[in-house]
Amino acid sequence: MAKIQCPYCRKPIDENIEYCSFCGKSLDVDTIKLSKEKQKKRNKRIWIFVAISIAFFTIVMFIPSDGSSSSSSTAQTKEVVTNSSLDSSVSQVKVWMRSNLKDPDSLEYLEWSAVQKTNTGDYRVRVKYRAKNSFNAVVIENKLFTLDSNGVVIDVVDYH
Repeated sequence: MAKIQCPYCRKPIDENIEYCSFCGKSLDVDTIKLSKEKQKKRNKRIWIFVAISIAFFTIVMFIPSDGSSSSSSTAQTKEVVTNSSLDSSVSQVKVWMRSNLKDPDSLEYLEWSAVQKTNTGDYRVRVKYRAKNSFNAVVIENKLFTLDSNGVVIDVVDYH
């Protein structure tokens, strides 16, 4: 037997009984039909609420968590070169390193500085890393990267 909610006490009851076993109220066919319709509407509202909640949390997951806020009244530009909120890395530098090191599989990042924007619109970031060199020796390097306003690495120098 299918279960429905008593329209009076909201307890679960069988749909083919004449009286609610909890509150004792009379349940005619019209009352049960009305109760089923209300329950369907309630279930529909619950599913709509769940769908909206999932959509909201999905949207929130894609909002940057770097503390910046956007406003519809003021147009803000997002910086091209930024530190990752997960590990402080800079994606453009990581790509450059993977394509320019002798043994990119040996690469291990040790430290990233905060990205700094210069007066000329370039970006600078320092990275300390460990990797194998041409002689297959593992060395620790400390490099200063300069990136242009488009995020392209334009200069790499030793940082002392």
